Amino acid sequence: MSLISSMTPHFVYLYKEKFENEAIQNSNDNNGLSPLSGSEPKFKPYEWNNNNLVKNNNNCYSYSVNNKSYNKDGKPQPGYFSGFEHIPEDQYKCNKFYKRISSDNPSIYLTSFKNKCSKGFHKAFFAIDPKKDDHDYHFYRQDNNQLWSHKPGKTSVINIDANEKLIKNPLTASRDYKFYSYSKPCFFFCVNPKLGKTSASSVNNTTYNF
Repeated sequence: MSLISSMTPHFVYLYKEKFENEAIQNSNDNNGLSPLSGSEPKFKPYEWNNNNLVKNNNNCYSYSVNNKSYNKDGKPQPGYFSGFEHIPEDQYKCNKFYKRISSDNPSIYLTSFKNKCSKGFHKAFFAIDPKKDDHDYHFYRQDNNQLWSHKPGKTSVINIDANEKLIKNPLTASRDYKFYSYSKPCFFFCVNPKLGKTSASSVNNTTYNF
């Protein structure tokens, strides 16, 4: 078990804030782009958008982890694969979600924008819309072109932010969308899609991981 995986939720939250601040301070490193591990997925939106089974049964979570779900009964939500129940409104906190994500994907670890992930891992970013009584969350992932992309709910995979600009850094990109504003940045993390799942119906097979 990694050091971060073994931390208490409170300590994970403090550790997350350290990385948030570091990422903000270094957001322009490497010409504004985050370094690559060499294991990032390729940006192939058509593989998620052109198949309705894939498009309708996946969201930002499964896309960020690059782990497709093919069954509507296995909704990809943080913690669902590992047995957590529905996410209540009062649990929309960064450390609570980190616990859920790391339970589904025990190999994940926190990182910052300026650091590259280990071989086999790629970088993702998580943020929350904290408005009262109508919370939401959103994930982004880094692709092998050093840019970032995301899949808002059942809609198409895109690589632009709320201002329709290419996403070089999800932390500094516009996250203020029509219905939700993900104004609370939580953390960057590294994930290996072969070492976890996002729903009970996720397919973890090299045929589908690209």
